[in-house]
Amino acid sequence: MQCNTVDNHECLCLFTSTEAVRAFHLVMYTQHHGPLKNVQVAVDTVTDYDGLIDRLKSGEADLAKSGIMHICIDPVPGQPVMYIGIREFISELL
Repeated sequence: MQCNTVDNHECLCLFTSTEAVRAFHLVMYTQHHGPLKNVQVAVDTVTDYDGLIDRLKSGEADLAKSGIMHICIDPVPGQPVMYIGIREFISELL
């Protein structure tokens, strides 16, 4: 699970491609540890909207206990990022 703080909200990061995950982690690693040529990141995927909705619904309570009540999609460190409440996002997908 990768989180990112946006406007003082801890957000669960959702990525739409492997490249977006790689780019995010490359920037984050470089900011904290210096240049890196190859980034390998384990990912958890879903195949469709139903899978995404089920995953978010099943994890929503545990995320909230950790103070994570929002998601951001394809965040890029240092760039403006849109975010939305998890419950609101699920409702939009239904």
